[in-house]
Amino acid sequence: MKRLDIYDPAMCCSTGVCGPTVDPVLVRFATDVKWLQKQGAEAQRFNLSQNPAAFVENEKVKQALTEKGDFEIKQNMNAKPTSGTTSSSCGSDCGCH
Repeated sequence: MKRLDIYDPAMCCSTGVCGPTVDPVLVRFATDVKWLQKQGAEAQRFNLSQNPAAFVENEKVKQALTEKGDFEIKQNMNAKPTSGTTSSSCGSDCGCH
């Protein structure tokens, strides 16, 4: 079984989908993660403000935080796939391509 660990920057809740102004990208991503889980993938999200121990326990994530701070996590979260590529959070049959 494939496993996907997602390290989110600090957000107010586990998905960032709350409050008076919701970022539609976060809504879409939360939906994509649920879709992956329904397909049998093991996908788990870690939020820096709610799960800081997970960030320290993963050596690569810990090193990125130490060297670049949470800015690196925020930058990777906002990265957009280049034209002609598929999102890593959905398959070719998801209908978004």
